[in-house]
Amino acid sequence: MKYAAVNDELWQARAAAWELAALSLRYPGAELAEAAAGGEWDEAAGEILAALGLPAEVPAAAGEGGCDTAGPAGADALLRALRPEATRLFVGAPEPACSPYEGVWAAEADGVQPLLFVNPRSME
Repeated sequence: MKYAAVNDELWQARAAAWELAALSLRYPGAELAEAAAGGEWDEAAGEILAALGLPAEVPAAAGEGGCDTAGPAGADALLRALRPEATRLFVGAPEPACSPYEGVWAAEADGVQPLLFVNPRSME
């Protein structure tokens, strides 16, 4: 029975990690900015890492980039800083720095032009 409890805790920690990753990697909105500015993002990441048995040292997200992130105005400033960076990384012009789409990576590996959502891998 103890093994099942440990296994459940591990799965809960993994689910929380994926939930935080999903929040962090989608286009930044007020929810992410408020969590990062208020320290909740750092706290959640540290707890998840500790639950997974990983080093729990997380670089402070809120204070990076020269933004003063104290209070609601800080969350707004952080959001204004996060959005252009997310665009540069994942949308880019003419290409993103790092595409978040498996179909693009697979097309490049196959040696064909990656067309977003319009290639055999993405259609699968």
